[in-house]
Amino acid sequence: MAEAQLFGLQDEFTCSVCLDTVTDPVSIPCGHNFCLKCLTNYWDQKRVCSCPQCRHPFTTRPELKRNTLLNEVDKKLKKMTLSSPSSQNYAGPGDVECDFCTGKKFRAVKSCLTCPASYCQTHLQPHYEVAALKHHKLVDPDRNMKKKLCEKHQKSLEIFCKTDDSCICMMCVVTGHKNHEMVELETERKEKEVVLIYCGVQAACDALYGGRKGGKLLTMAEAQLFVSQDKFTCSVCLDTLTDPVTIPCGHNFCLKCLTDCWEKSQESSCPQCRENFTKRPALRRNNLLNEVIKKLKKMTLSSPPPQNYAGPGDVECDFCTGKKFRAVKSCLTCPASYCQTHLQPHYEGDALKHHKLVDSDRNLKMKLCEKHQKSLEIFCKTDDSCICMMCVVTGHNGHKMVELETEREEKQMSVVREVEENEKNITALIRCINEAHKKLTERIREEEKREMEKAEGVMERLEKEIEELKRREAELKELSETKDHLHFLQQRCRGPVDVAPAIIAHPPMPHEAPATQPLSPPADTASPPLPPPQAGPSVPRTTAWWRKKKQEADELARQQGIPPKQRKKIETYICKCCGQSNTKEFGHSQFGGEFFCSTSAGKTVQEWLEEKRREKQNRAGEDGH
Repeated sequence: MAEAQLFGLQDEFTCSVCLDTVTDPVSIPCGHNFCLKCLTNYWDQKRVCSCPQCRHPFTTRPELKRNTLLNEVDKKLKKMTLSSPSSQNYAGPGDVECDFCTGKKFRAVKSCLTCPASYCQTHLQPHYEVAALKHHKLVDPDRNMKKKLCEKHQKSLEIFCKTDDSCICMMCVVTGHKNHEMVELETERKEKEVVLIYCGVQAACDALYGGRKGGKLLTMAEAQLFVSQDKFTCSVCLDTLTDPVTIPCGHNFCLKCLTDCWEKSQESSCPQCRENFTKRPALRRNNLLNEVIKKLKKMTLSSPPPQNYAGPGDVECDFCTGKKFRAVKSCLTCPASYCQTHLQPHYEGDALKHHKLVDSDRNLKMKLCEKHQKSLEIFCKTDDSCICMMCVVTGHNGHKMVELETEREEKQMSVVREVEENEKNITALIRCINEAHKKLTERIREEEKREMEKAEGVMERLEKEIEELKRREAELKELSETKDHLHFLQQRCRGPVDVAPAIIAHPPMPHEAPATQPLSPPADTASPPLPPPQAGPSVPRTTAWWRKKKQEADELARQQGIPPKQRKKIETYICKCCGQSNTKEFGHSQFGGEFFCSTSAGKTVQEWLEEKRREKQNRAGEDGH
């Protein structure tokens, strides 16, 4: 592209008098440019000062000075013309064109059977430099590359089947030529084509030496072109010329920049060489410079932006020369990476359309066979490994093999099945967990409901007991305040059943041991048992009452399977105040081998015993009277 635009610019630098490239270019006030010699001779012959191109007349003959910018560009174009390759390096009617050249195509010097494609000397360099391409099979340029491809698989013919006496591709080895006698093409060629070796070598040498001269043309042309682009800069604004005008000294400036400069300085002088002009020159656009600058701007806009160049983390194009562009695709068949420009042949060339293109990959070496440096295209089920086509012929005879796509589909289906099975298992586990959580929640709620009902029943009974205790306390207080001795003694002589028949025998609490449990609760009980209700002021116990308590204790010991020898110990655990058994665990105290309530109506054991002695003395005194 740059080369075509370059020669388009060269056509602009033509003198309209001699119809050749301008020599010592000069600019006249109308804005056109001519050779100094051509314009001088024209005016001398015509004797009239007018533009040979637009016929604009001049009253006075303009002073002619060489245009420095045009002269510099003209010199560079002439050097490029002299250094340009001869026409024989371009592909002619009978030559094989390079598949990777853009614009005017060069003659191919080699064809690659692995790619398969044809290359000029410039685009052939990656096959000598890139490690992945060094193992490709290069032959003399061949316009019949299609004939060297398998019609069925569009792959290069690399194997000779002696059974069928035909050349086949590697894919045919796996699919249609199993158990056939096969050899490599090189081996068969040595047997049959000994005579043609010299002819092939001679043709390859001629093509190689004939095409080397054009290898650096495109890069050199681009470099010279951009050097000349730097010359088209205004020395006032230091930017590319806009509406370029030429003044008599031969320098060029932007029309606006030069006008502003002269208006500010109030002097007509060249901003670059400081030459003074007695009369302010008429400024007109230089048509040639204006046209050249327009084309250069188009070339700048059409050039790739900086971000298309390969950065530190990008994959470089293997076919770019000089500064490499970022690769957009990698070819597994070649194998190589390509930028957008060099990728076009894979979309346009018939031989390259069937290549496998993937996203740019810097690890192409991992997708090549270590032994044969060919792409891994076959999966060997016997060895459970990926192999290249050459491995199929050399080291995997008789093995079960399939294409990578087929094996991938099978593996992918198995993976999908495993994923579905795992999803089912996970779903079943989640369902079981949810069901267990639901059942556990319901069970907890039921237990909570039952415990709440029990607690409510206990609370209700406790409230009743509290009311009964308050009633008894009021009765006892009233009894203690009475002055009638007879009434006091009559009330005190009543048994505990008459005083509080419903308080002592209350049902067990939820945390208390049931009646079938041993008398002593376990020591590691989480919450301490509630103490039994304390009895009020003690009343005399009759012999019948003690006999009844002893019978209850014997019955309880018999139910629990306690031997008769140990039953006497139970009697000592009967409180002398309230008649409760298991009194040691309910806050009772032992005194004189017997158990008593730790407090009886707020009295200590000593006070209670003292009261008992006084009552005994009173009864003895009454009996004496």
